[in-house]
Amino acid sequence: MIEQNGFLKYASQESRDSFLSMSRKRCYQEGEVLFHENETSELVFYLVSGAVSFTFHDKEGKSFILGIAADNTFIGELEVFNNGPRISQAIALQDSEVLAIKKMHFLEIFRKDASALFHFVNYYAKELDYLMRFSLVMNVEKRLALALVKLANLFGRESGQGICIQLPLTQETLAAMVGKPRQRVNRQLKAWELNDWITVKYREVTIHKLEELELFARVSD
Repeated sequence: MIEQNGFLKYASQESRDSFLSMSRKRCYQEGEVLFHENETSELVFYLVSGAVSFTFHDKEGKSFILGIAADNTFIGELEVFNNGPRISQAIALQDSEVLAIKKMHFLEIFRKDASALFHFVNYYAKELDYLMRFSLVMNVEKRLALALVKLANLFGRESGQGICIQLPLTQETLAAMVGKPRQRVNRQLKAWELNDWITVKYREVTIHKLEELELFARVSD
């Protein structure tokens, strides 16, 4: 079911109708690739449900996760605006449903709809703010805290024990998000478990004390 959130909430009725009529539904299973690095960008995807990660590989072959998309966000749109190849590889972290639209139709919608464009710019302003704060944090523990807080806000669901992040999270995934070895991530996760801030199970993280994690991430080194 397509919810009236994100772009579909702020776009005009004409833009919504155009978008839905010109896009095509696609489904990806967990682990499937939507597109690869350096591919020509011909399509833009709108994530209806699921989760998609963006992975970049450096010259040595090391993987970095640049971000994870949640419901009601666009995927692969930046390359359409800068007319370049894909800068990352998009992988479904869980079974996902998307709407795929050709870039020429995507751009035409935004040329005609100022409200949708304003929402689009506002969304990226918030993302840029997060990325700037994240890039300035050199401490791996604070980076990990920032990542967990954002994942909790995007994918968290209240449970009897706290906020369960509804993603198949591994230590390798978290390490790729903060750009540090898995061993350091594992050590910090265990320390937070001892403080009863979180619980880590197989591919699952539950946060018991979100406010403590947020404060930890904000405190200066």
